[in-house]
Amino acid sequence: TQVQTKVEGGENDPTAMQMQQAIAMMYGPGGASQLFGKVDEKHLLTGISVDDATLTAAIGSIKANADPLSKLVELQLVNKNLPHQRAAAFYLSVDVLANTVVDYLGKMGLGIPPLQLKPNLPPIGFTAGSEGSAFRGDCFVPTDLLAGLVAAGMQMQMKMRNPPQPGGPGGPAGGGVGM
Repeated sequence: TQVQTKVEGGENDPTAMQMQQAIAMMYGPGGASQLFGKVDEKHLLTGISVDDATLTAAIGSIKANADPLSKLVELQLVNKNLPHQRAAAFYLSVDVLANTVVDYLGKMGLGIPPLQLKPNLPPIGFTAGSEGSAFRGDCFVPTDLLAGLVAAGMQMQMKMRNPPQPGGPGGPAGGGVGM
């Protein structure tokens, strides 16, 4: 099943135009395309703006009962700190999200310097399951992620307070005062 995101509103509706611009910036001119499909009796696969090669690889992994995500070092830390008995697991790559937001803000002319994040930071992990007759939800936030985000935020703040000066290191050429 395919679901396509569409913003309703005319060309004279500034709110609809802003929403369409934001969606096009995030997902491309066609908007977000969400695909849902049953792989087998136990698995439902969902992809949002994912290419065919990625979906094909995911289907192949499910059918082969493989778990390529569990081999990623950054996920191993998260998974060992979450319950192993679970119905679902979700991961949020905050570093990817933060870089995306800063990139979009820069495209909007806000002059925010790029983030200097360590590569392959572990994500935030969420699991859902049951324990006895109760629903259980768990979350794990790795300290490496927090430390990386704090360091990048401090660097960004310093760059914003002390922007490169014309003619100085990292600044545009020229500068000076004409008389």
